[in-house]
Amino acid sequence: MTSGLVPLWLFWWWGGAISTLLLPEDRWPLLREKTQNSYQMAKNMAKKTKAVIVITGKTDLVTDGQQIYLIDNGVLDMSRITGTGCMLDGVIAGFIGANPDQILEAVTTAVSAMGICGEYAKEKAEGTGTLKVHLMDAMSNMNAEWMERSSQIESKC
Repeated sequence: MTSGLVPLWLFWWWGGAISTLLLPEDRWPLLREKTQNSYQMAKNMAKKTKAVIVITGKTDLVTDGQQIYLIDNGVLDMSRITGTGCMLDGVIAGFIGANPDQILEAVTTAVSAMGICGEYAKEKAEGTGTLKVHLMDAMSNMNAEWMERSSQIESKC
C-alpha cells in the first residue's frame, strides 16, 4: 500500500462499481472516530463524488451527502479476515440490485446485514478460519425477521 494513504470503501452511484479510494493518513482518524467532523467530511466526500460513502469500523457510517446512518452491528474479528471488504461489496451490489430506487437505504441495510452475520458467525466460530465459513453461512441464511430483530441503525442528518 502507498505510504501515508489508507483505503476507504465507497460505492459509485453512476457507474455501478464498488471501488477503494486512498485517503491521506492524517484524515483517516477523523473518519474512524465518527465525530461531528468525520460526519461532515464523509458528507462532503459523498456530495463531491456523487457517491454513497461507506466507512466501516466499530461503528459503520453510510452517507449520500444528505443523510447519515450509523450502524452498530458487527464484530472486530471481521477486520482480521481477508476478503470481508470484497464480500461486503458483493452484498451491497445485491441489495442495490434488489432495490435500485433506494440506493442509500439498500447500502445501509447491506452493511447492517453483513454486521449481523458477523455477530452470528462469531458466536459459532472457534477462530478466524471458522469465522469466515460461518459468515458465509450466515449470509446465505439471512432473512427479514433476523434483520428486524438484530439491526442497530441510527439515523443522523
